[in-house]
Amino acid sequence: MTNDENVDIDILIRRCIANRPQARRKFFDRFGSKVMSICRRYTYSNEEADVIFQKSFINIFNSLNKYNSATDSIDSWICSLTVNVVLEEIKEKFYEPKTVSDASVGFFNPKEELTPVDLLHFMDQLSFEKRLVFNLYVIDGYSHEQIGQLLDISQGVSRYLLSRAKDKLAELHKRQQAFAKAFPKF
Repeated sequence: MTNDENVDIDILIRRCIANRPQARRKFFDRFGSKVMSICRRYTYSNEEADVIFQKSFINIFNSLNKYNSATDSIDSWICSLTVNVVLEEIKEKFYEPKTVSDASVGFFNPKEELTPVDLLHFMDQLSFEKRLVFNLYVIDGYSHEQIGQLLDISQGVSRYLLSRAKDKLAELHKRQQAFAKAFPKF
């Protein structure tokens, strides 16, 4: 982001903090699709994503006074806040910690070998826990240690769930390729 864009964001944020509706609308228009894409990656339905999206923006607007443009990029700051809302929602509704022995992570790299549309479609077919760890590790860049702390699981469980998620995605990808090869005009 250029210095001019940083100044524009800083001005926009100050206006949002001052509760100016036009500024909040502009902020929402600028970052709404980014927040929704994060919400959608972690959920199985648009309805769930919408709920988390709304909670995320409430949290973002309530936290704007804590944003520091000197130390944080606005995009990563928004992503971090959104992921935290997602995790709070998940913990509140669904998550039960599990323990499993350590396992190695496979070599399939879904981010490089799948289109974003295919990846999202395949992720919809992962179990809740695998999808959560996959998103945190592969998409959002959290370490297994951080995932363990966020979800109250061991690093070994995080590695195991990531490995199983990658195995499932590789299997789905392989099936898709076999289908495309068998039915090239389909």
